[in-house]
Amino acid sequence: MKKYSFILFTIIVIGFSSCNGSDAELQSKGTILSLDTSECACCGGYLIEIDGESNIYNIITLPEGNDLNIDNASYPLDVRLNWDQNVSRFCSNQITVSAISKE
Repeated sequence: MKKYSFILFTIIVIGFSSCNGSDAELQSKGTILSLDTSECACCGGYLIEIDGESNIYNIITLPEGNDLNIDNASYPLDVRLNWDQNVSRFCSNQITVSAISKE
């Protein structure tokens, strides 16, 4: 009986631990403010505010397979995302987005 209880407990624990939706993995909240139409070396892409910070970042490219339909989006657009700040001496406002989804 103990053997069956242990197996049942293990199945339940594994089942609950794998019930994470894809949005649960996205760690930051952001708002895509607009398309960046500026013409400079560090411009282009989309302007985004992340986690309510005062910094405005620039996304040059979005990851493939996102659900934003960005070409037909109206701004501001609330999103959840995983991102890293690019380490560049010249373009400190650019970020790399590894995953993004509509809020």
